[in-house]
Amino acid sequence: MDFIAKYENLQDDFNTLCEQLNLPATTLPHKRKATDRESYHGYYSDDLAELVAQHFQKDIQMLGYRF
Repeated sequence: MDFIAKYENLQDDFNTLCEQLNLPATTLPHKRKATDRESYHGYYSDDLAELVAQHFQKDIQMLGYRF
């Protein structure tokens, strides 16, 4: 694997992939922009956050996320 697209950069990353594959770039459809959601932190208890952080530690670290 030589490229990982991230959801938070979806259009830009899609454009990069199209360019690398010599495909025409198009605008991805956006069906619903959620404006009624809190930060993900509000969905996790401290214990659950620790379990998720441990389970996905490699991914979080590799992708440069902070959890």
